[in-house]
Amino acid sequence: MAELNPAGDPILEKGPGTNGIWTFVFIDMLVFLMFFLVYLSERHRVPDIFIESQHHLTPWVALLSTVALLTSSWCVAESVHATRRGDALAAMGHGELSATGLEMAAETTISVELTKSNSKKLAGPRIETPTEIVTVATGCPMERSIAEAYAQLILWMEEDFGWNRWKAYDVLTHVGRISVGYYGIGTVGTKIEKKYLAAPTSV
Repeated sequence: MAELNPAGDPILEKGPGTNGIWTFVFIDMLVFLMFFLVYLSERHRVPDIFIESQHHLTPWVALLSTVALLTSSWCVAESVHATRRGDALAAMGHGELSATGLEMAAETTISVELTKSNSKKLAGPRIETPTEIVTVATGCPMERSIAEAYAQLILWMEEDFGWNRWKAYDVLTHVGRISVGYYGIGTVGTKIEKKYLAAPTSV
């Protein structure tokens, strides 16, 4: 059974690479396949010439070339792994438009505090920073995720900060902010700065 996000949509896992990369790899494989087919065809057509030509080859040159190719491929793969280790980004625009950013190697330490609550189960993640509170939702279309994240934020303001939900709706219309995670799956965070959360005037 497919995994569903909070909006009820199936979560589609994104494979590695892009369409352009996989097109290049496929064409490269076709070119090498064509080379091998031509080689086998000619070897079958004139086997004597191929057998005679083997005596003029230098095996150690071929060995060095193979080692160089394998070593360079390994170095490229290791550099990619090192860059992606921890998925740290020196810079990335909101929405992750190209599904990547300015990636860098990093070792990151994250401290998370989980607080038990006797209230009802939360509909989605809630994040509290020193300056703001944030709710997160994901799913397509993104408009649904934005509406869902804002609805969760309104309920949070009502439950923990004493707001009337309609007043919360009104204040978010003016000072609420949206951050887009990855646009491809509609991940968004809606937030409000804590300076606006002072106890509102009762209705």
